[in-house]
Amino acid sequence: MKNEKKYVKFALVREMMETPGIIRNFKSTNANDVSEQIKQTGKLFFTGEGSGRIFPAKNAIAQARKAGLDITLETEGAY
Repeated sequence: MKNEKKYVKFALVREMMETPGIIRNFKSTNANDVSEQIKQTGKLFFTGEGSGRIFPAKNAIAQARKAGLDITLETEGAY
């Protein structure tokens, strides 16, 4: 998608354009505290709206089940 005025006036498009930089700068070590808390509780709830939640959450749940992880993963959105 081109970074043109007719596109970037929409927040969704601007957020999509920011994604490569966010991924590039992501430091997995920053997630260590969170992953430890998830291990301790044994639960994780994914929330959000639309495909930004549905696809990643459903994928994480499926992968965890395939791997036999001892963790409860759930997802839900607003009605």
